[in-house]
Amino acid sequence: DGNDINVPRCENECDLTTTLETYRLLTETGTFYTDASMRSGKTYTLLCKQTGYAFLPTVHEDLKQITCTDGVLSTPPDCYGKCSINDLTTYHNELTVDDIVDEGLGDAATEDEKTSYASGYFTADLSLNRMRPATTIQVTCKDEKLAETDKTTSYEVTCGLDAAPVTLQRCYDTCASADLNQYVNTNTLIKAKDDHSSDLPEKVPYFTVIDHICQDGSYMMKSTAVTSVWKCGSGGGFRLNDGVTQDEADSAVCVAIPTLATEIPASTGYQTYQFKVTLPTDRDMTVNILSVEIQNEAGDLLEDISVDVASDHEYTVTRTVDVADDELKLGESLQVVGIIIELDPGVESVAITGSVTGPFYAGPPAVASDSITFSVVGQSVSLGWKDGFTTTWEGITGDNYVPVFSVQVHEGSDFLTAIYTAATLAELVAITSITEELKPLTEYTVSIATSTSHGIGASESFNFKTGHNKLVLEAVDSESPTERTVNIELGASSLAGEHQVKYTLTPGIHEAEQSVDITFAEASSVHNMDFTTLQPLTAYEFTATIFTTEGIPSETESVSFSTGPTPPPALEAAQITFTDTEFTIDLQDINAGYKYYVVVSKEVDSVWEVVSNQEFGPGADKKRDTTQTITFENLEPYTTYKVEVSTEGTVDGTAIRSLPQSIQFTTHACETTTLTETGVTVGLKDSDATPADHYSPDANVVFVLTCEDGKILDEKDPATNAYTESVTAQTTCTAEGWAAVTPCIEKAEASSSGLSTGAIIGIAVAGALVLLLLIILLLCICGCCRRSGGTTENGTSKNYSPRDNEKKEEEAPATELNAVVVEDQKEEEPDIPAKEASDSGSRHSVEAKIEMTDEPAAEEAEQKV
Repeated sequence: DGNDINVPRCENECDLTTTLETYRLLTETGTFYTDASMRSGKTYTLLCKQTGYAFLPTVHEDLKQITCTDGVLSTPPDCYGKCSINDLTTYHNELTVDDIVDEGLGDAATEDEKTSYASGYFTADLSLNRMRPATTIQVTCKDEKLAETDKTTSYEVTCGLDAAPVTLQRCYDTCASADLNQYVNTNTLIKAKDDHSSDLPEKVPYFTVIDHICQDGSYMMKSTAVTSVWKCGSGGGFRLNDGVTQDEADSAVCVAIPTLATEIPASTGYQTYQFKVTLPTDRDMTVNILSVEIQNEAGDLLEDISVDVASDHEYTVTRTVDVADDELKLGESLQVVGIIIELDPGVESVAITGSVTGPFYAGPPAVASDSITFSVVGQSVSLGWKDGFTTTWEGITGDNYVPVFSVQVHEGSDFLTAIYTAATLAELVAITSITEELKPLTEYTVSIATSTSHGIGASESFNFKTGHNKLVLEAVDSESPTERTVNIELGASSLAGEHQVKYTLTPGIHEAEQSVDITFAEASSVHNMDFTTLQPLTAYEFTATIFTTEGIPSETESVSFSTGPTPPPALEAAQITFTDTEFTIDLQDINAGYKYYVVVSKEVDSVWEVVSNQEFGPGADKKRDTTQTITFENLEPYTTYKVEVSTEGTVDGTAIRSLPQSIQFTTHACETTTLTETGVTVGLKDSDATPADHYSPDANVVFVLTCEDGKILDEKDPATNAYTESVTAQTTCTAEGWAAVTPCIEKAEASSSGLSTGAIIGIAVAGALVLLLLIILLLCICGCCRRSGGTTENGTSKNYSPRDNEKKEEEAPATELNAVVVEDQKEEEPDIPAKEASDSGSRHSVEAKIEMTDEPAAEEAEQKV
C-alpha cells in the first residue's frame, strides 16, 4: 500500500563471562540464566554468587538488576562478605542482644525495616547466622556483670566490609574497689596493673590485678618486695595475687620521704647555718616517723632529728661547723639516709637512698675589734685598716664563698646616719672616711656586719666621738703696727667652760704650736688674745684648734692679717711755722720703703675741707732717718688749718696706710711787712721790743706807725682844712687785717696843696683824658703784635717776659697748692737768666740731698707748695 517498511536495527549482545564469576542472574520465571552472553534490551535480577556474601542493606531492589544495552552492561552493586560470630552458646545466660544499632540501612530506613533485618540473627541459645556487612549490634551483660575486654556492662559489635569475624565478649562478676581501702594508707594508691594512669573504677572486672603505688615521688614503699598485691576473683571478691604473702601485702604501703631543702639555706651566723627537713604536708599519720637520720657526703652521721608527729611538716635544724678544715669556704653537703618509723608493735628503720644536697655554708666571722683605727678631726673621720687585715680574710675566701661587708654608722644606737656596702675586701679597705655630714661633739657607733651570698655572718661595733666645730676667729685692726688682737669665739654646739686651744702665729716667735687653756664664761663669750711684739709691714697667719676633753681636735681655723707701716712721729707745734698766707712743716723720719701722705684741710663752717693732698716718696737712705721741710703757700689769713701726716707701705702687693698724725693751727691775720712797705716805721706802743713779722687779732696790742723823714700823715684839721703835720699813727690787728691807717705823704706835696678847687678839678679831668688815649694806643699795639709771626703754635708769644711767672702766680687759685722744690729761700729775686739757672740747680740739688743723707748734718730741703 505504499507504506514504509521498518527494518529493525541490529544491536550487540553483552558478554557475561566476568559477571557470572561474582553474580547469579535470576530470570523472570525464577530460573538462573547461565549463558555467556546476554541479548541487548534484557534485564535480570542479581544475586551474590559466593556463599556468605550479600549486598549492603542500602542497596534497594531496583539496583539489584543488570541490563544489557547494545553490548554494554549496567554496573552491578558490590557484594560484601558477612561476618562470622564466635559461638557463645555455653554462656548464653550471661548476655543479651538488645537491638540492632545500625544494620546499614541508612537514615532513610524505617524502624520496621530495621526490625525485619534483625530477625533471624540469633537463635534462643545465641547460635546465630553471620552478620551482614556494615551492621552494628549492642550486647548487654546480665546481672550487672562486665564484659571481659571492655570492662563495661554493655558493648557494641560491628561487622565491617572486609568480612572479618567479630567476637562477642563473655560477661563476668566484678569486685568493689572500695574493699581494698582497708589494706592501704592514704599515701598508697591502688591501681589496675595495666593502667596506673587511671583511677580504679568502683567495679573491678574479674581477673583484674591490683598494684600498690605511691602517689608521687614524695613517698616510698616501705617494702618493695611486691607491688602487684591483689586480684579480682570469681564471686566478686579480691584475693592476694598469685605468690603474694600477707606480710608482703602489709609492707606494700607508702611512707613519706624526708627531704632536704633544695635551695641554698641562709647561714645564721659565724660557723652556723640552717637546713630544713621537709615531709609531705599530706602524709598519712598512720605511719609515724619518729626520727630522720642525716649524713654528710662522706657518710658520717651528723644529725638524728626527732620528728613530732603532731607538729608541722617542716623541721629547721641549726648546724655548727668546725672551721679547722676550711669548712667555711668549702661548705658541707648533706643527705637523708634513713628514717625510724613506728609500727604496731615496735619500730623499724627504713633506709632511704636520698640525693646529696648542698653544699651548705656557715656564716663568716666578724671583723676583729682591733682591725680599725679612727682619726677624728672636728666632724671629719678617717678610717685606718690594720696591717695584714686583708690577708686574714683572704684565707677564708673561696670561689663560692666571698665575704661581703656592710658598714653602718649610727648616731648613738638608733639613728642611721650612713651605710656603705663592700662586695669585696678591696672595696672594704677603700672605705677610708665617712663622707656624710656628722654632728659635732656626738658619739657615733660604726657596725660592720659580714655575710656571704649564702647568708649572714657576724658583726662587730666600734665607737668614736666627733670634735668641736671650728673656732670663730677675728683679727681686730690696730693703730699700732706692732700690736694686734685676735678674738676667739666658740663654734656652734660648743659649751661654755674651760677648753684647750692650740695655736700658731707665723712668722715669728709663735711659729711653734702653743697650747693654752681658755675659759669661756658663756658659749657666746669672746676671748681676746693680744700680740704686742709684731713687725711692721708683715703678713701674719693665726691658726687655732680646740680640743675635747678626750683630746679630739677640731678642724683648724685660721685668720690672716697684715701689720701696717710705722706711723710718722706725733706732730709737735715746733714742727709747724706759719704766717698769714703760708706754713712750713718738717717731716721727720722719712724712711726708705715708706710713702708719706700730707693732707691739708681748712675749717669751713665747722667742716674740714681738703685743700691739698700730697704724696711724697720714701727717702733714699735706708740706714738713717731724714727730715724734709715742706712749705705750703696761698693760705687764707686768720683761717684754721689741719695737717694730717700718714705713712704707707706694701705687704704682698697690698698697700697699707697708717693712721694719720695730725695738728691744727690758725694762720695769722696781719703781716708787719704790709705796714713797712707803705714807708712807715712800725713799733709797739709802750714797748721797746721789735715787732714780730706776723700777728693774730688782739685789740690790746697797739702798733705805732712813724712816717719816714720828709713825710707827714695825710691828715687835716677839719677846722682849718690844713695838714696837721703829724708823723705818727696807731693801728691794731683785727680778724680782717690791719685796722685803717692814715698814709704818709711828702711834706712838699702837702705844701702845694693850696690850689683852688676849680684848678684841682681841671687837672683831674685833663689827666683822665690822657690816660684814655694811652689805653687806646696800647690796644692798637697789642693787635699788631698778635698779627706778627713771633708766636707759638697756639698763638702765644715765644718771647720770655719777667712778668710771666708773676702772672702765673697771680692766676693760680689760693686753695690750689702745687709743689715746687727750691734749694734755699733767697732774699732777693735774681734776674731772669739767673733765676732759671737757680731753679734748675735747686731741683737737682734737692734730689741729690734726698738720695744722699748719709751724714747727720745733711741740709734740710725746703719744698714750697
